[in-house]
Amino acid sequence: MRVLVITIVVLIAWVATYIAGVSLPPWMHALGFLDLAIFCALLFYLRPRGRSPLTNKWGDDDGARV
Repeated sequence: MRVLVITIVVLIAWVATYIAGVSLPPWMHALGFLDLAIFCALLFYLRPRGRSPLTNKWGDDDGARV
């Protein structure tokens, strides 16, 4: 969870440099995109699992009844 917070802070700083018009070296752009990839992977990995409160179904429920 701490890594997710760190990636969010880095992404905010990365986007803020674009808004402020600061020119970054190419390697910092690469690190920004790498951080964005890590952020997306963490969101996918940390997504909630189990019974959905909206549909009252399990995540792996395909609707088949026995």
